[in-house]
Amino acid sequence: MSVPSKAASVFTALFLIIFGCVFTGVGVMMFFMFEDTGSGIAEAIPTFIATVFTLAGLGIIGGAFYSIPHAAALRERAARYPDQPWMLNNAWATGRIRDGNTVTLIIMAIITVVWCGITAKVLISMLIDGDFAQEKFSLFALVLPAIGLALIGTTLYLFLRYRKYGVSVFEMADMPGVLGGSLGGVILTRTPVRTTDGFRLMLRNVHLWSTGTGKNRKTHRETLWEREQRLPKTLDQTDGQRAFPVLFTIPYSCHPTHKVSYNKEYYWELVLSGKAPGINYKATFRVPVFKTEHSSPTVTGELESLPEDERTSLGTDILTIPGLSVRKSLFGGEELSFSSTAGRKVGAVFTLLASLGLLGAAFIVGLGGLSVFMGLVLAAMGVYAGWRALGSLFGSTLIGIHPDRLEVTRKFIGLTTSNRVVLGKELQNIQVISTRASNESNHYTLRLDLDGDERIRLPLRISGQVNAEVLAAHIRKLADM
Repeated sequence: MSVPSKAASVFTALFLIIFGCVFTGVGVMMFFMFEDTGSGIAEAIPTFIATVFTLAGLGIIGGAFYSIPHAAALRERAARYPDQPWMLNNAWATGRIRDGNTVTLIIMAIITVVWCGITAKVLISMLIDGDFAQEKFSLFALVLPAIGLALIGTTLYLFLRYRKYGVSVFEMADMPGVLGGSLGGVILTRTPVRTTDGFRLMLRNVHLWSTGTGKNRKTHRETLWEREQRLPKTLDQTDGQRAFPVLFTIPYSCHPTHKVSYNKEYYWELVLSGKAPGINYKATFRVPVFKTEHSSPTVTGELESLPEDERTSLGTDILTIPGLSVRKSLFGGEELSFSSTAGRKVGAVFTLLASLGLLGAAFIVGLGGLSVFMGLVLAAMGVYAGWRALGSLFGSTLIGIHPDRLEVTRKFIGLTTSNRVVLGKELQNIQVISTRASNESNHYTLRLDLDGDERIRLPLRISGQVNAEVLAAHIRKLADM
């Protein structure tokens, strides 16, 4: 973590104050300028923009005043601990790290209140003035309460989870976590947690960066390394569990915790989750991992090199991979069957409903005379989303591992849509590659590297890097690679 000098912190604060005042001034001026522009859509859009500018400006000014004493405290601590960057973080310095659920709840609550307030003003104005019957574009105002309901549902879920479980704390055994060493400690919960099938404990090394500017700015998130452990539910604690041991071996080659710039950083994330009756449990911690004098370049983190107890907790068994079934082939070898809906039934159903909504919107927009082109665009988006959802619900992938070949077959509602045969002599390597991420875990697939630099990416969605590595090792073993 870089520490700004006194002059730099004061200059930055002054710049932010001026910038915030400009934003706030523009917002206040817009309130007065558009005070008499009428009602309905004509008034709602400027009010929305003015509110955003004013709140953003006040937030920037508040952050500027907070930054000066905060920077001074950082400089004092950096002088005291010159070779211990983790001591610059208050939570890391104490060795007791609170989960991020409270901050997430507060941010979502603020967004929800602002959005619902603006939506209420728009709808009330339009109902009073009868704009729903007069303005064709008023149909789009129905999108505002739909988004508001989604925000309310998300905020309510986060609030209920907070009420049920409170704040969890990760107490580190040693500070910090060590590259080429380990991260250890215990996660403590405020109330006992009961789950239906145990707990998942994940540690991941993440690269977060942004590209572009303005409306073209995009944030990218890549998981560089990940390990998942399965903690079985305790049989002797019928009231639930309140303490969860943590121990991960970390490869020396991983990236340490480091904020390179305002738009690029490497961080470590520890996640404990479990399916429970009613509201599921989940706690996320940002943990410090650095290279220290205890780091050993010989620690690789490979599955075979891990201690027995840690390797056992990883669940390194091909039969534990979600959505995978294994059976013997009539022609020798094995057949692996992957269900496309594994772990994403709810998401596929919601996607299907969204596709129906897009098709309905396309019908209204196109036949209502608003815009034929926009109707076609919405229809195309609806058809694509529906096809993806149906593929997730009714699709599957079969991998036949035979003595002389691999056979990859894609099926939809029992019908073969594609088939590819790879001869054993063509196959050079099997790589694990990341596909996408969700709140709970990252997803991976396998890539077959063939002769002549040809590569085949298998249509799989495997939850967790360890599961993908176990599957790749299993295929290599059967294919005699």
